[in-house]
Amino acid sequence: IDIHKVRKSIQIIKRANKRDVVTILKIYLNLMRTFLAKKTLIIESVDKLHPRYIKSLTNYFERSYKTGLNVQTQLNKALLGGLRISLGDTQWDLSISEKINQIKETVNARHN
Repeated sequence: IDIHKVRKSIQIIKRANKRDVVTILKIYLNLMRTFLAKKTLIIESVDKLHPRYIKSLTNYFERSYKTGLNVQTQLNKALLGGLRISLGDTQWDLSISEKINQIKETVNARHN
């Protein structure tokens, strides 16, 4: 995030009509959230991951997306095993719970 651009944006918002400021700030906040989400790699797992494994995943996604990323790791026992990885609006669910759900859907589709 370029701090100079943020300051310039805030100066422009300050000059806006008072009744429009809240709307403008809401839009600006949503844009910032979207920007930060695209730069945040979230790695979910059942147990704590080894730092070398986290670094390997981070390197892979940084090379693939050609950008530096903020990394968050989260423990999620509901996964049962495997990983769920999110970057912006994209999610890769490589968890055991997701595989079980896929099998259930396949079985249900065949019996209906």
